[in-house]
Amino acid sequence: MDKQEFHTSVHALPVIDTHEHWSAERFCTGRPLDFFDLLIPYCIDNLLTAGMSILEWKTLMQKDLGFEPRWVLFTQYLDDVRDTTYFRVLEQTLRKRYGFTGYSHESVREVDRLLTAENTEGLYDRVMKREGIESALTFVSYENPLAQKEDRVHPIPTVSDICPRSIPDLERLSQASGVPVSDFDSLLAAVVALFDSYKSQGIRAVKFGGAYRRKLDYRMTTRQDAEEVLVRLRSDPYMGDSRVIGAPHAILPMQDVRPLDDFLTDRMMALARERSLPVFIHVGIHAWNENSVEATHGSHLEGLVRRHPGTTFILLHCGVPFIDEAVLLCKYFSNVHLNMTWTHIIDTAQARLCVRKFVEMLPANKIHGFGGDYVYPQQINGHLAVAKENIACGLWSLVEEDALDAERAVGIARKWLYENPKRLLSL
Repeated sequence: MDKQEFHTSVHALPVIDTHEHWSAERFCTGRPLDFFDLLIPYCIDNLLTAGMSILEWKTLMQKDLGFEPRWVLFTQYLDDVRDTTYFRVLEQTLRKRYGFTGYSHESVREVDRLLTAENTEGLYDRVMKREGIESALTFVSYENPLAQKEDRVHPIPTVSDICPRSIPDLERLSQASGVPVSDFDSLLAAVVALFDSYKSQGIRAVKFGGAYRRKLDYRMTTRQDAEEVLVRLRSDPYMGDSRVIGAPHAILPMQDVRPLDDFLTDRMMALARERSLPVFIHVGIHAWNENSVEATHGSHLEGLVRRHPGTTFILLHCGVPFIDEAVLLCKYFSNVHLNMTWTHIIDTAQARLCVRKFVEMLPANKIHGFGGDYVYPQQINGHLAVAKENIACGLWSLVEEDALDAERAVGIARKWLYENPKRLLSL
């Protein structure tokens, strides 16, 4: 098998897409979709880093302004961001699927027309078939995740959002679980009820996204310390905030809620183990910018992993940019797996080095090779192509060094892209 045959074989492999943020098809089809919608979530980060203001970004999303003023605004920043991987991957998708010929007024307007024409019933099935995706996971709210279920698209509830920080959070949890939350015992009962419902509904896994609000250094916490947070939350005489005058709507800052968040996280990890639900955890770089660099470190998870040896952990994004921390957790602990969602388009050179590192340091069953992490299925083509190319390039470099046989390397790619997530997530 020569290099071209090898790359062709990898690109032809079936895929389990392990991370998206797709709403149910009925919520997104049948309405206009345009080029600017496809800038969410990653291209916007680079635009903001280049100096676009939040107000300008909101302006870019206002379809009622028409195309021209938004195009003029966008082109003020285009030259500074167009060479970044996020934009190059978007261009690759638009060229392959929507006849994009470059950043001209006419070409982008044609993209708008084709996106809207395609945005009809059956979209998800059409996109998944043409991309070779057998099934996909979509990460959704912890409330009624089955509302986002589609054929071959499996909702994964984000349970880190269960931890209450306000009275409305308690009301939301009560409604979602069917258990009125009035004290600490009923709070725990509501969490158990939710996890029982996930298991009975065939939910495949749960997700923790707490790294967007805190470091991942979850600590052993007493019930008393956790309960004191809930008592404060329910009893402090809050008299309103800027949104609703006179309404008890104050939100406790995360540093005040941490004992409760720590306690509930440990409880949910145990519930996940008891119900055989793998746990995805966001580790590493954050979307939307201006988060804490300290919160990106995966090494903070060590204590939590040690306390829950029977829980299956899947570390999203391989902990980029601190990949070695995630790799060591995966190497040291049999219940930790790495997921390459988003990794491929953050830094393609690093992703290819990761492929070599993973082969040389980790068992082949420990890696999940792809997740798009997008809002719309129309965005996925370029990202998936880059992911397969990264995997193929990294593996072929080992074949050239006689460290791998070519057929064996294709088998590893198949495990990462398809067999491992299919088995671990019972898809």
